[in-house]
Amino acid sequence: MLAEYYEIQESGCRAMRAPPVIVKTRPTLGKLVVNTTTGQASRSAKCRHVQVPVTRVLYHAGDRPGQDAFAWEIFFQARDLGTRAVQGSATVTPGRPTDR
Repeated sequence: MLAEYYEIQESGCRAMRAPPVIVKTRPTLGKLVVNTTTGQASRSAKCRHVQVPVTRVLYHAGDRPGQDAFAWEIFFQARDLGTRAVQGSATVTPGRPTDR
């Protein structure tokens, strides 16, 4: 997992919708997967363990070795957070052969 995003109103510990994530640069050696699930708030001591909708960004490496690059944007409801851009890279190395 590369990233996990959620929003919560701390005044009443109210969970907000999972922030949408848009992939801007797709990797060429692997696959970027964005999904929505439920998780627990962890950043705030007051609202810790509150169930929240979560957007997760995962990277699945392909079979070819090399350097892979990707980018995405997150759209938060909170005005102070706004839209955030993220860029990243991963080094894909050949896996060890498995005994069959």
